[in-house]
Amino acid sequence: MLGDRVQLLAMQVEDGQVFAEIVTQGPDEGLCCGTLKMRKTLGLQDGQLAEVASEELGPVSLDDLMATQWRLHRLNFDQEPLVDVTISAEFAEGTVSGTGGCNSYSADVTSSGGQLLAVAPIATTAMACDDELGKLEAAYLAALQSATEWRFYPGQLAIGYLATGGDQGTLFFNPLGRIDSDAASE
Repeated sequence: MLGDRVQLLAMQVEDGQVFAEIVTQGPDEGLCCGTLKMRKTLGLQDGQLAEVASEELGPVSLDDLMATQWRLHRLNFDQEPLVDVTISAEFAEGTVSGTGGCNSYSADVTSSGGQLLAVAPIATTAMACDDELGKLEAAYLAALQSATEWRFYPGQLAIGYLATGGDQGTLFFNPLGRIDSDAASE
């Protein structure tokens, strides 16, 4: 009902209708990585759930990434998913912060438009990590520091970066949820 390979941003039920804010494919976009925000309204018609209204809200922007939390799933397409390691990214008020697996980190994030992404120098704590975890954390932070763009990838967040040697890489994150703005301001 909401579309093929959409990213759900928000949903609420009110007065017998379902209101969903999604990111979907625009007219000339592939199925993987839509950039068009829409609000769809679903309701009962003749005993069936049906779309009763649809409104384009414009393209996604860095603001749509704010107040979200993510857990790193894999460093690139060709790498195995991470298991037993928590590397996280929380976007709020123009920053990204989280854990690199061992140390906490924080950096300002900006965009010059669309889904372009720039990460300022990353500040980290300085806890000692075992060698394997330390290497993983260093690889993640180097990739994040080299971020060039972001996209909602069906059910995930994909952050593209420029690796050493000029190769492109992609960090894939699974959602942890939205940040409650009331709790964040306390």
